[in-house]
Amino acid sequence: TEWLKSIFGIPAEISSPLTMRGSVDDSKKTISLSCNLPYIKYNGSEYKDINAYIRTPNDTLQAYATINKIQKNGGNLVLKAKADAVDDKLLSLFDIDVNQEKPISGTLYAETNFLRNETGEHVAHINIHPSVMMMNNTEWHIKPSGIVYQKDHVIIDHLAIEHEDQYIKMSGLATKSSNDSIVLDLHNVDVSYILNLVDFHAVRFGGLASGQAYIKSAFNNPDMNASLKVEEFKFQDGSMGTLNADVCWNKDLEQIDIDAVAFENEKAFTLINGYISPKRNYIDLGINANNTNIEFVEGFCGSFMSNIKAFTNGKARVIGDLSAVNLVGDLNVDGTIDITPLRTTYTLDNVNVKLIPNEIIFNNSIIKDIYGNKAVVNGALHHKNLGRLTFDLTVEPDNFLCYDHKEYGNNTFYGTVFGTGLCTITGKRGSIEFDINITPQKNSFIEYNAASPDAINNEQFIVWNEKKADSTQTDSIITDKLVSTPALPSASDLKINFVINANPDFTLRVLMDKTTGDYIALNGTGGINATFYNKGSFIMNGTYQIEAGTYKLTIQNI
Repeated sequence: TEWLKSIFGIPAEISSPLTMRGSVDDSKKTISLSCNLPYIKYNGSEYKDINAYIRTPNDTLQAYATINKIQKNGGNLVLKAKADAVDDKLLSLFDIDVNQEKPISGTLYAETNFLRNETGEHVAHINIHPSVMMMNNTEWHIKPSGIVYQKDHVIIDHLAIEHEDQYIKMSGLATKSSNDSIVLDLHNVDVSYILNLVDFHAVRFGGLASGQAYIKSAFNNPDMNASLKVEEFKFQDGSMGTLNADVCWNKDLEQIDIDAVAFENEKAFTLINGYISPKRNYIDLGINANNTNIEFVEGFCGSFMSNIKAFTNGKARVIGDLSAVNLVGDLNVDGTIDITPLRTTYTLDNVNVKLIPNEIIFNNSIIKDIYGNKAVVNGALHHKNLGRLTFDLTVEPDNFLCYDHKEYGNNTFYGTVFGTGLCTITGKRGSIEFDINITPQKNSFIEYNAASPDAINNEQFIVWNEKKADSTQTDSIITDKLVSTPALPSASDLKINFVINANPDFTLRVLMDKTTGDYIALNGTGGINATFYNKGSFIMNGTYQIEAGTYKLTIQNI
């Protein structure tokens, strides 16, 4: 197919042969043609399993075609068409099956009569029969309607698809005149359905759209515009309020111009202005954020962030090839976020975030814990056109709440740790690792459940060494054995590596009897290493020099 591209400019590539078979018998007035094409890439879109045939038995015409389009989001759109013609009547069936997160399937039935009008021109009168479409397991009903076509003149009579109070309706007259128009009426239509049908997956938009769109002078330099209201508008699965958008077709630049505002309240709104160019396969949307909700960040960082209640101010742009969209800009963020594995909530106060192609950068950003203590964050979230996220962040805490589990849950340890030192967070979607190297501050403790049935598989989990008479060495506790803990159900792999440079401000507690609450509480110095893997084991080891401690011991009722 290289010669097709170089000589005729046809952007087609095939990786396996196109096979055509056929026969024509003039004496019997019959034709039989068939075509098979396993794969073709045309103008950037991929298709497979293309089959078609045409036959003319017994003075009739039979035609069939099937095509499987590979969607950009990884799904498939399978379209099948079948037609039978006899005399001046054509019976046709169109079957659609879109295999994706929100599947679409159904069959459309139509009957077309061919005739001539009073001036002798050919006219096709198409009757749409009642049909059913399934969208995300919901029935949508195609209502009976009519379409009359002749050269440069189309009448559409109430073409509609409905589900309860949701509908898409089309009516009007398409001609060369600017006085004639087709009107498309939407009410509570899921935006994601529409974007899936046109295979637009550069960025994710959601919500329920209502409004009207107009197409004028359809057969002579068309003029198109729309005014839409999208309730529950979402960007990358993050809520952004209600979107009001004016959309029009720019005939000179051959692009879709967009002027919109996403409104949450009088103090929180987002201005959106830019264009999408199907011809250049390009998007450029300017975003002016005014206390804009950034819940959409959870779509990037949901593996370790949750309950994002933060807002941003500044300017950004959604820009790039439709198959390789990026974010650029400079934003300031205020609000709170939860770091799920650590069970901590942090406050962001005017934190600067820089957006460059494929990176979201934090540079000397100050965050606070719930007590007002501070830490400095540096690093970046890396992505490939808003996908394939990886991240590497460093956090330098200063008497900062680094870990705050209030109970065991399904684990064999819990605790609260205020620390000064360094924490790094690295990973990707589905896998995250924390490396925490800190010196504990006052009110820090970790409690280990040595009474758990799964906790100790070796009697020497704790080894006590007696104080030597001729030495200043204090008693020590050595914890140097592997301890198994049941795997926790989680979609993501989570590893937390602790290096605790213990001092007397830190308390190490070992629960000896869960029923009585007996425990050993120790204060001292030494290095304690611990590794937690949510789908594997908990390992703790080190040598701890005891300065003071308590052993709560219950003997019967004493």
